[in-house]
Amino acid sequence: MIHLPVLGHYPAVVPADCPYTPTRPPTTRLAIEGVVVTATRWNVDPRGALGELYREQFDGPCEQAYVSITRPDSVKGWHLHCAPRGDVGPFGQTDRFILLRGRIRLGLVDLRGYGGEGPASSGNVCHPARYAAVTGLPAGEVELDSALGCLRVDIPPGVAHGWIALGADDAHVLNLVSRAYDGVQERRCDPHGPVAPGLPAWEWRARRDG
Repeated sequence: MIHLPVLGHYPAVVPADCPYTPTRPPTTRLAIEGVVVTATRWNVDPRGALGELYREQFDGPCEQAYVSITRPDSVKGWHLHCAPRGDVGPFGQTDRFILLRGRIRLGLVDLRGYGGEGPASSGNVCHPARYAAVTGLPAGEVELDSALGCLRVDIPPGVAHGWIALGADDAHVLNLVSRAYDGVQERRCDPHGPVAPGLPAWEWRARRDG
């Protein structure tokens, strides 16, 4: 049983002369610039609940939505969005991940300031907790569990990202992307190889005891 937080109530019938005034949901900014975690604002009444996942007024444009399903203990990544040459518009695509089912551990590495010269440990496997210290790049993890609530993680262009599905169930991830997929602005790397040339690999199954 998932217990939804009661953050507001709505009547069964909304009078025509009672317009709805939206408010920005609570957000948390992570150490990587531009990576934002947004809590779903739930409206609950005896019939059930309604949770708002996205509003263009606060979140910017969305040109495409899709669901990605990941089998248990499988890894999806690395993905990186950048602008094609000659593109004078926004720099690449912003992903907005919402975990609908299951558990994932999301890995993030900010490559926007990376010049291609990696550390001495290039080619080795590095524990996520030490990745930022070893490489000098902003990096981190976000663990999402659909049983604990519905969060949205926004990832800006230039931040490499991937995830591993945890537990015994498939993970279902909804992505509300700012720009529709065109096969041009996305870069992909082996999830078990270097995140970028000259960098160590990410230890997806590293122990996190203590």
